[in-house]
Amino acid sequence: MFTNDSWMHTVEEWQAKVGRWVSSASPEAMMNMAILMDGVPVSGNAQLFQTIKQSWQKPALRSSITSSWFAYSVLKFDTPLTFLGNVKEEKGGLDIKRGGIFPIVHGVRALAFEYGVSETNTLDRISRLLELQVLDEERAHGLIDSLLFFIRIRLKQQLASDDLNPGLSHQLKLESLRSVDRSMLRHALQRVKKFKQFLTSHYHLEDLG
Repeated sequence: MFTNDSWMHTVEEWQAKVGRWVSSASPEAMMNMAILMDGVPVSGNAQLFQTIKQSWQKPALRSSITSSWFAYSVLKFDTPLTFLGNVKEEKGGLDIKRGGIFPIVHGVRALAFEYGVSETNTLDRISRLLELQVLDEERAHGLIDSLLFFIRIRLKQQLASDDLNPGLSHQLKLESLRSVDRSMLRHALQRVKKFKQFLTSHYHLEDLG
């Protein structure tokens, strides 16, 4: 981001920008907040970033409607399951990023935003949310297991792909999965669906439709 003028500001300018993002709660503003929340200082005075970070960790901001708008993107993509709970394949594949990875990563990010969690890694955020009793033990461990499973099977297919850019594909070819992996995929996606239902209830997202 240091080569992008729109992301080069003083601490005071960043604090003002965060305030505007949180106040507007527009899709673009929430996307920018998601990027900033995942940021980690790699050089220079790290305390400057910590000062900026405090801008979105104020309880008044985290308890506002902004948290709901921040989480709303989780519902952007449908969970690829049929009415009977089987894995649903479309156009010769299943987009595991949209259907499984993103809802977990961004849903956990939204909870981290609301509860002022400082961790930037999704697994660390889940562990912290478990400590804060935001997530119960069953849901927390289920999300961790599901996310690691999604990443594993995606990487496995990317490495086995003949595509010239295998690392760019998030499409799973279900016919190439072992029966045990297909079963695990179904259970993992069911956990994602339940997590999205939890977020919908928690943030009253049905009221934002």
